[in-house]
Amino acid sequence: MTLDILRHASKASNARIWRSIAISLSSTRKRHAEINIGKIAKLAMSGAAVVIPGKVLGSGLLSHSLMVGAWSFSDTARKKITDAGGKALTIADFVQEFPDGKGVVVLGG
Repeated sequence: MTLDILRHASKASNARIWRSIAISLSSTRKRHAEINIGKIAKLAMSGAAVVIPGKVLGSGLLSHSLMVGAWSFSDTARKKITDAGGKALTIADFVQEFPDGKGVVVLGG
């Protein structure tokens, strides 16, 4: 279902970012990205919109707010994102927030 949402968003808004993420997620789960909060914190500035075509893990510190979209989150990662004032969204919800994909950074894809 999420892949269908990504493909539809890609066609509707002519945003290649969603097609690229759909391709990444259509591979086996073993090949999905797994990124720790600490790495996201180092690579993304405060207030950034970041999408991960895989799972976000809770290792590391996050001191600034981010809007993170991912296939899944560990409980620790979700808590750290919300405690820092950010949002942890599913990819389907993230696509609704950013239908054209502008300003979105892809990590691990």
